[in-house]
Parts: sequence; structure tokens; C-alpha cells
Amino acid sequence: MKTYLSLIIVFLSSFFLINAQETNYLKYIENESKALSVPVESFFYVSDSSTEKFIENMQPALIAFVKGELSTSIDEIEAHDEQNGVVNLNSSCSVQQLTKDHIVKHLNDKKSYEGIVIKNIQNQKTFTFNEDQIVAVVLYSSKLRPFMDQYLAPLKKLKEEENIPYIILTMDLEEIKGLPDLYQNSVFEN
Repeated sequence: MKTYLSLIIVFLSSFFLINAQETNYLKYIENESKALSVPVESFFYVSDSSTEKFIENMQPALIAFVKGELSTSIDEIEAHDEQNGVVNLNSSCSVQQLTKDHIVKHLNDKKSYEGIVIKNIQNQKTFTFNEDQIVAVVLYSSKLRPFMDQYLAPLKKLKEEENIPYIILTMDLEEIKGLPDLYQNSVFEN
């Protein structure tokens, strides 16, 4: 009888632990969604199905733009400023000038995003970069939340006016550790 009782206790404990972890990552995206005023379906993570060298194929920037195997980053994009001439759009002031034309002009094949498997946190469905669609990729940690509005505002505008969606690729591994196939390399740890 003690063995059966022990098995039941272990089973229930495991059940509640799994549910608690699932609740944690769903709670995380609900909280971040509300704080950033973005839909919960905008939050993604890197799956452990990614190749070991996928990081080498990503733009090393807070915001990147990907179209198929082409990409660019906010650090590479330049625009013309009436007062200062050519300026990089990576500053919070200049990023407000971002347009689809700026992005298209700077797309290149240096970083193809090859080998990365990105999944939606809410439903764990795999995301793929389409050859016909530019997508903004935002590397995100909740530690950056106080600064994100200045970057998300132009991305929301691009989505609305230019049909360029954005995804938020979270680096908050501790908050989403309940995901069954989460890539847990130290590169993404807080």
C-alpha cells in the first residue's frame, strides 16, 4: 500500500511541477506582452534543434531584418539626415526614421540565419523565414524592457504601414525553461 501511495505522490508532484513550469513561460509571455503592448504570439525562442553554429549566422544586433537567406541589422542600416548627412539608424533617435526602403537597400547574404530553429513560445510551432517577406527579429531580455519602446514603436509602425512583421526572440531562459526543446547554451543566459 505504501508503494502505491508513494507512486501516486510522485506522479502528482511531477504533474504539478510540469504544469507549474508551463504556467511560468505562459505567464512570462503574458506579462511581457502586456508590458510591451505587443501580442503574446510575437514571442519566440531558439529550439535545441538548432545547429551548434547557428549563432555565427545571426546578426549580432538588438534588431535585425531577415528575408529568406538575406539579412541586415539596425547597426548596418544608414539613412540621410538633413542636419548630419548619412547616419546609422542604430541610435534611439535615428531609428524613428527607419523605412522599408532603408532595410531593402541594406539586405545582404553575410548572415543567413541558417541552422537556427525558432519556435513560438505560446504553441511551439516552428517559424520559418520566407523568401518573399521581410521580418524584424528583436533579441529581447526583460532587463531591456525600460528601453524597448523606443525600438518597438518604429517596428510597430513598419508592421502597420509596410507589412513588415516582427518577432521577439527572448533570451530570458530562466523564465521559459519549462519549454521541452529550449536551446540552453550560455550565449543566451542572463
